[in-house]
Amino acid sequence: MSDERPTVAIGHVRLHTADVKAATKFYECLGMLTCMAWDGMAILELRGGTHLLLIEVDDEMEQILDPVFDLIVDEIVAYRKRLDDLGIETTEITSHSKINHQRFFVVDPDGHRIAIHSDHTEPREQ
Repeated sequence: MSDERPTVAIGHVRLHTADVKAATKFYECLGMLTCMAWDGMAILELRGGTHLLLIEVDDEMEQILDPVFDLIVDEIVAYRKRLDDLGIETTEITSHSKINHQRFFVVDPDGHRIAIHSDHTEPREQ
């Protein structure tokens, strides 16, 4: 039987907040797990591996941030090559400095810049 699941998943959803610590506590109460936290930002994990990024921003900063979601794929190099072969313009793959991800960007027909990240989900011990 072939795997007919989509090749992409939502990787991150960003919420802008005035108080990262209060927002983190709230989302932990909803059942999310904090992966990382530092001044101005926290990353919480949902079931299935999607991450919620809580980012402290003001109104001016919110206007320049990337879209509120991004995508993850299993094999980022092969996926990027596939898009290139289809004629979709991609950026070079780069690495994040604070988290263990690689990513590149594409732009959709309406000009939305979409980040595509390497998979970040990790198996949990039972």
